[in-house]
Amino acid sequence: MKKMTHNDLLSLSHGDSVVKVSGIRHRGLKYVGRMPGADDRYLIFCDGEHTEHLYISKDGTFYHDWYSGEYDREFLGKLLIQAHQKKIEAIKHIYFD
Repeated sequence: MKKMTHNDLLSLSHGDSVVKVSGIRHRGLKYVGRMPGADDRYLIFCDGEHTEHLYISKDGTFYHDWYSGEYDREFLGKLLIQAHQKKIEAIKHIYFD
């Protein structure tokens, strides 16, 4: 799996698979197109029941981490462990420092 840049996201084709990682959550999605009547920087994704949109700002920034490539369970597991470890370190800093 490869972390996507704004250029990668803007060059997706209908049906391309991506994984959105947000903290300790992830979701496999398919790219379905651009938002009608909006700037070309609004992208729409769907997993069949859940629809999401993503806005890429003019400076190329966007929310969450997006990955392309074949679904890799081990890779995602390591990302989730890292996210949990960051949360644990923040809690230690608050309560034990």
